[in-house]
Amino acid sequence: MIDSASESPLDAHAPLARLATTTSLRLAPETPDVRGWEVTSPAFARYGVVTDLVIDLQALEVRYIELLHDDGRRLLLPIGRVRIDEALDRVVVSAPSCLNGMPEVPADGPSRWFERLVLSEFAEPSGPEEDFYRCPAFGDRDTPVLRAELVESD
Repeated sequence: MIDSASESPLDAHAPLARLATTTSLRLAPETPDVRGWEVTSPAFARYGVVTDLVIDLQALEVRYIELLHDDGRRLLLPIGRVRIDEALDRVVVSAPSCLNGMPEVPADGPSRWFERLVLSEFAEPSGPEEDFYRCPAFGDRDTPVLRAELVESD
């Protein structure tokens, strides 16, 4: 079980946590660790580097890739709007023009309002509040699910 007192969830409304700040989760063995990989356009224009993964604590799935943009902004990219290129160790942004207007992640993490703002940059509606992540921005049948798993305690 995740000890919420020792974790640092990003928002009370969304059960999210940065992988780097949680000790009770790790990536599942089949999930590539893309932290440190370059974020590029399909034509290899560089935009920055992946600094972290944001995990849904209920579904144990990666919902966002945290990008440190080359211009210094820290952005969240919905997992369904990027492609993981394991052959070249890069993350490809499907619509790089969206990065221009993308809001920077607030210091205290994203609220649900912020998540909706990010989706609007991709012209993407979210799912209904009770199933917010059921929309293409968070994956579809062509998007591999990046999973986390609980760390066994001794």
